[in-house]
Amino acid sequence: MIASQVWMRSEAFGSMDRWITFDIEEAAETNPELAGMGSGMNDPRAALNFLAGAERMRDSGVEQHNGETMTRYEGTVDFNKAVAAAPPEQREGTQVSFDGLATMGVTDADTTVWVDGDGYVREIRYEFAPGSSSEAAGLELTMFSTIGEIGKDLSIEPPTGDVVDLADLT
Repeated sequence: MIASQVWMRSEAFGSMDRWITFDIEEAAETNPELAGMGSGMNDPRAALNFLAGAERMRDSGVEQHNGETMTRYEGTVDFNKAVAAAPPEQREGTQVSFDGLATMGVTDADTTVWVDGDGYVREIRYEFAPGSSSEAAGLELTMFSTIGEIGKDLSIEPPTGDVVDLADLT
C-alpha cells in the first residue's frame, strides 16, 4: 500500500500472475469489507501489534533468513486478544478487519516471527484458512510483513507487470 493505493494478488481474483489495484478510500464506499485496510491496518506497525494476541509462541531455533542469522519463533495469534491489545487509534480498524475474517470462520492464525541478533522483529508471517462452511473454504491465506532497513529512509515502488484495476473486474 502506498498512500491510499493498494496492490494485491489473490487466487480469488482468478490469478496469482497479476496485481489487482484499487484506491482504498474509493473502494471502501462500495466494498465495506475493505474499510479496515484504511484505518491504521496499513501502518507497518499493525502486524507487530497483532503479536499482542500471541499464544504458545516457542523458540524454533536459529537459522539463516534473508541472508542474516535470526531466531525463529512459531505459535498462534488469537485475533480477539490482538484487537483488545491494539493501540486505541487502530482498535476499530483492527476489529473491522478481523470481523471480515471471522465471517469466514477465522479467529486465529499460525504465526512465524523472525528476530535479528539486535532483538528487532524482521519478518512476521500469519497463515490461516477459512472454515469449511465459508464461501472462501479451501483458500489458504498468508499475510506477511518484512521489516527492512531499520532506521533508514525507504522508497516504495508500485508493483510492475500485469496490473488490473479492481473496478475493471466488477
